[in-house]
Amino acid sequence: MGVTDPAENDPELLMWMHYLAQISLRKLLNRVHSELYKKNEDSKRTVTETASELDWQLGRWRRVLPQQLRWDDDESPPSDIDAARLRANYYGARYLIHRPFVHHALHYLTTRGTYQALPKDAFAQLAGRQSKRSSPTNLAALPAKAAFEPTGRRQSETDIAPLGPVYKPVIDACKSCIGAAIQSIKAFHGVRGRPIVTNIFGTAHAQFGNLLVLQAAYRSPLLRSLVHPDDLKYLMEEAIQLFEKLSPISPTLRIDAAILKSSMNTLDFNRALENPSYGLFG
Repeated sequence: MGVTDPAENDPELLMWMHYLAQISLRKLLNRVHSELYKKNEDSKRTVTETASELDWQLGRWRRVLPQQLRWDDDESPPSDIDAARLRANYYGARYLIHRPFVHHALHYLTTRGTYQALPKDAFAQLAGRQSKRSSPTNLAALPAKAAFEPTGRRQSETDIAPLGPVYKPVIDACKSCIGAAIQSIKAFHGVRGRPIVTNIFGTAHAQFGNLLVLQAAYRSPLLRSLVHPDDLKYLMEEAIQLFEKLSPISPTLRIDAAILKSSMNTLDFNRALENPSYGLFG
């Protein structure tokens, strides 16, 4: 006789398994917000160290999930709403862990293999340090919980040059962030009709935020190869359709849909990816 799965014929037990998994994931998400998105003058760890530890903890959370809740990254989105929410929250957490690196790459990591000059004392002020101290110019040296201020300089095609191995961890983190953003949005695409979640506005608006980051990466000569034009177009069209369906109950989502429609008119979705590693590492 084979061993039967107690959750196979017990929907309530499976529901509780999802519930407990969500609670443990929420505790980790709270750590992500407090460790990476709040300033702490006493922190001795760098952004890289903090993100690496949180990513390891998130991976461990996934590895110890019960067999009934596990999934593969390349499988189709689930039709079950509980499974979709679990996956969306997992990928959302991974996205948040690595998002500071995308911001850093877009604003400070120049494509000539050097960092842009930062405003004097920018990091000292943001990290609550004395202004007389010099600002770090390497992401590995940035204090955890220090914000990144854009310098206003935009990357151009002529800036592209092979980057040295010192920047590979930054680009790898960008890959993780962008991949997680895409997976987080797709997680609900297998659920028929409007997803039944506690806060549909929050879920939809989070997708809008993810799409803004994906667009920024797609427009960047440094990161564009991480976002396939077909994927971006599909995700934006699906989001617009969802937002318009919800617009009668949310003026904000109506505006989100209008913004996405407008930005789609400025994106070149027919651009071929002639070199998938263009400006990146092979």
